[in-house]
Amino acid sequence: MSPRIAVDRQPSQAGASINGDVLCVRAMLKAAKEATEFVRGCDRAALKRDEKLTMALTWLVGVIGRAAGDLSPRYRRRTSEIPWRYLADTSDRLRHQYLDVDRDLLWEIVTQRVPPLIPQLEKLLVRA
Repeated sequence: MSPRIAVDRQPSQAGASINGDVLCVRAMLKAAKEATEFVRGCDRAALKRDEKLTMALTWLVGVIGRAAGDLSPRYRRRTSEIPWRYLADTSDRLRHQYLDVDRDLLWEIVTQRVPPLIPQLEKLLVRA
């Protein structure tokens, strides 16, 4: 089950969607930084040895994916330089079956895809 990002998007409030989008970007940035920190000094084999690390990284990647999926369509269109659909689908791709995580894919995501995402998300928050 993917984590759910709680964002209040009441349409009657002006700017509510934008505020919700900013909260989602902040959640993604926090999760991305934590995931990057968790693997600092680790190698791919650490995922095979450390179930807690695997679970923590899977959760954080899930937060990134869920928050990306929770962004408003308008925000995604305005910030199309970031692959939102890829991010939103990431946690689904990690799991082949119930509770079975593709650790090689998890390692690739956390070491190759997440680090470049951090400055992109920071840039979005500066513009917000």
